[in-house]
Amino acid sequence: MEFKSGATQETEKKIFLSRIIFSVGIIALLVTFILLRLVQLQIYDADKYKLRSMNNTIRTHSLPATRGIIYDRNNQVLAENQPVFQLEMIPEQIEDVEQTLNRLIQLEVVDARKLDVIRDNIHKNYQFKSIVLNNRLTEKQMAVFANNRAGFKGVDIKARLSRHYPKKEIVAHALGYVGTISSMDYSVFDPSIYTGQEQIGKTSIERDYERLLHGKPGNEKVLVNVRGRVMESLGKKPFAPGSNLILTIDTKLQEIAYEAMKDKKGAVVGIDPSNGEILILVSTPSYDPNFLSRGMTRSEYKVFETNKDKPLFNRAIAGQYPPGSVIKPMLGLAGLHLGFIDPTKYEPCDGAFLLPNYSRPFRDWRMHGPVNLKEAIQASCDVYFYKTAIKMGIKT
Repeated sequence: MEFKSGATQETEKKIFLSRIIFSVGIIALLVTFILLRLVQLQIYDADKYKLRSMNNTIRTHSLPATRGIIYDRNNQVLAENQPVFQLEMIPEQIEDVEQTLNRLIQLEVVDARKLDVIRDNIHKNYQFKSIVLNNRLTEKQMAVFANNRAGFKGVDIKARLSRHYPKKEIVAHALGYVGTISSMDYSVFDPSIYTGQEQIGKTSIERDYERLLHGKPGNEKVLVNVRGRVMESLGKKPFAPGSNLILTIDTKLQEIAYEAMKDKKGAVVGIDPSNGEILILVSTPSYDPNFLSRGMTRSEYKVFETNKDKPLFNRAIAGQYPPGSVIKPMLGLAGLHLGFIDPTKYEPCDGAFLLPNYSRPFRDWRMHGPVNLKEAIQASCDVYFYKTAIKMGIKT
């Protein structure tokens, strides 16, 4: 048996005691660090983490402004807003967006042909903004989705207003149409009053008066649960509706002009000569602006673009036509009013007219033979109106 000396035992006690003190010191430091960290989190950083927590449960939803109504001169509605139900998605609330889209396609509540457009919108979407998957749900589609709603976190049905044109093709080129806002639109209009899914005027009146018609959006702060469902409204900032417009167009005259032109290519513009107001603006072939405003696939829009009859082309304001012959009807009216023209009398046209004391003949674009006033206007006979002008004493 081996015994340690008193000195050795004393040394070991000191070593053991120093280890105890060191260990206690380390533990004390750790406890102190944890306590200090808790104080920092609970007191000094409390507001920061409270705000972060609130941001995770509070969402700000945009409230689009009601677009202004467009009327004709007799207060007949030409463009209005109709309630529709849309299927919308917030991508940030969905674990697998592609899988969700495929399941919705299988349920036939999303059109597979619009997937490319939907993906583009998701790519350029701002955080926690809704993406429209179907902008006009049928009753059957709403019922199907309602039965399967529990399996689609971040997807919901929303009531919205959609642009509607009751006169369809008759006023299409006069009014234009609305569509989803594009990056090019953002460079022209104030982006702060639009969301990525709002509609904006694309052509004609809808485009030219966009700033008046659009209004200013509001917003609503809501409390949501972990599933993204709205639990409570925390306050609203109301939207300012767009202004209504009253046009000088006369719908009855517009309908008459369209019926006369609907099987032809051309344009009719009717102007009140006393004040310059436009009563008629028709271009044919035309199109249904409701179809464009509801949203189209790229292939559907391509059909419009490649149509040989060019229904989207506004011949009334964009067509280029020689203006010379517009004087002939006015000269005819003046001749009738002053008694220089007998509308039943025929005048010969041999294809050229020679002014008295002038050696060079003025040639018509063709020889028309004998024509009366109606036929001269219809055939645009230069010789007939040269003779009328001479009778009336017009020299320039």
